[in-house]
Amino acid sequence: MKLSVKYIIEHEQELWQKIRWNSVPTCQCGSTHLYVLKDGRFKCKHCKKIFSDVSNTIAQNSNLKKWQWLYAIFVMTTTKSISVRELANHISVSVTTAHRMLRKIRYYMSKDNFHRTDFAIIDEAHIGAWANMKFGKKFAYMKQHGFIDPKDNTYTKSQIFAASSHKKEHILAIINGDNKCVLRHVRGQIDKGVIKEIVQQYGIKHIVSDESKLYQHIKGTTVEQCNHSKRIWLTDSGLSTNPCENRFSWTKRIYNYMTHTSANDLQLYLNQIAYKINNSGLSSTASFFILGKLCCTEYISHNGITNWLRRNEIVNEPVEIEKQILEMLDFGFVDKIEHKHKIYRKKR
Repeated sequence: MKLSVKYIIEHEQELWQKIRWNSVPTCQCGSTHLYVLKDGRFKCKHCKKIFSDVSNTIAQNSNLKKWQWLYAIFVMTTTKSISVRELANHISVSVTTAHRMLRKIRYYMSKDNFHRTDFAIIDEAHIGAWANMKFGKKFAYMKQHGFIDPKDNTYTKSQIFAASSHKKEHILAIINGDNKCVLRHVRGQIDKGVIKEIVQQYGIKHIVSDESKLYQHIKGTTVEQCNHSKRIWLTDSGLSTNPCENRFSWTKRIYNYMTHTSANDLQLYLNQIAYKINNSGLSSTASFFILGKLCCTEYISHNGITNWLRRNEIVNEPVEIEKQILEMLDFGFVDKIEHKHKIYRKKR
């Protein structure tokens, strides 16, 4: 079967049931003995439960047609990414509706991630929009956050360095023994406390990393390291962090293609990138069916995704950001810095 937009529109019902039930409607209790009601819903002969083909899926409580959801899933698996406005124009919905659709699909992409692994290659990196910002926005950002005086029309190299470091977002790549990766957004600096949290969350017992001290002496783990500063790229057993560098290269290429990415939703965009990397060897049809099945595993609301992000995000911001700000002031980069409505001033 060759998927196309025309095929999705003409065979939406058949395609939806094939993705959800392999073409055989099935109750949650596992029974396939169902009555079909006049309104198109099903009633289970075994447990008497009444449900529809969109119950407990991404399309529950939605007024959109099935082909619109299928089209959104299709373009998310066959293109680098699609903007909210593009999707809104293609399927004739509002920009707000298109934004919520893409947000939901990116959430379901996280369900393709692994949750536990004994072995992991771990590395950290940072991404950000500083390099793509126009000069005027950079200047306004530096004034807004206190890197330069609002009255100044010039800036120094050290002020640019301090502002760009402040703007970047930190991410971790974790790759298991099956070469599957998870990308995690870290709010604030990555320190040993963050690595310990990751190790505990994924049950990691053996780490492969670079020479950073962040990964050393973590209780319950062993570590292999390659010393990049001495141009040693492999560990004693022949492993390296190159798989992580490869993922970061993918991430930066796809992330730079995206526009108007919010730091609050960055984990959702990382879910999308990790899904594409992990399924890069599959055909577009196979990738479409995998994501379609993930979208039929449960129902989650727009606010539910926001709550999921809050529960799952790694926050290391308050202490680390304050420490960074104080260091910038001590080094003499600037005289004062404003962060989250609080002004830090250089000690005289």
